[in-house]
Amino acid sequence: MKKKFQKYMWENGFELKIQVLDDQHKKFIAILNLLVDAINQDEVNKKIPQIFFKLMNHAEDYFLQEEILLKKYPESNLDDIQKDHQDFIIRIANFQNQFSKKEESIASDLLEFLDSWLKNRINNYNKQTIFYLQTGTK
Repeated sequence: MKKKFQKYMWENGFELKIQVLDDQHKKFIAILNLLVDAINQDEVNKKIPQIFFKLMNHAEDYFLQEEILLKKYPESNLDDIQKDHQDFIIRIANFQNQFSKKEESIASDLLEFLDSWLKNRINNYNKQTIFYLQTGTK
């Protein structure tokens, strides 16, 4: 019997109290749940191409919005964040490549990566930058 994965729910611990970022994280969770459903319903081969498409479109939109916000604050370590964004895109492209080669564990590996990325992303935001974004002060 295959392992069933739990759907993701928005948690107060995810909240940064910055509407645009919180909205983007909620969209990310919705995409995670599409992947969970595909795995649980044994429809990965059928659904994962659309999931990759949604994930890449979301990342492009989210990363652009985040970078525009953070450019206002030199303390935001924007260079590190842009590198994280590039690394994320490269990792997703690698997962897509693995999928095209019919590697069996791709869906659960992708889910594990996305889960870790979401939690680390939210937990590792520069606290000073979040303060600036919340208060609108430099």
